[in-house]
Amino acid sequence: IFGSISGGHINPAVTFGLLLARKVCPLRAVLYVIAQIIGAIVAPAVLMAIMGLNADTMGGYNALSGPDDSKIARGFVTEMVLTMILMLAVFATIDP
Repeated sequence: IFGSISGGHINPAVTFGLLLARKVCPLRAVLYVIAQIIGAIVAPAVLMAIMGLNADTMGGYNALSGPDDSKIARGFVTEMVLTMILMLAVFATIDP
């Protein structure tokens, strides 16, 4: 919906992929990544403050829960697969 306005840069992986594809200039990519990282830190802090939550009660089941012997590999593979799917969707929606 807002891709024509913001470029659809929803996370640093998308910004980096679009930078590699030369769809965004390097300066703009760096500024987008900085803004995305700041937003990723500030938004949960605001939500936690509003909802009265703390980090100790924010646990849950995810791909990194479970045996410790393959935690890093599971996280890495999960991120790679999901980022690939996201980038395929982003590039499929960009006008040629």
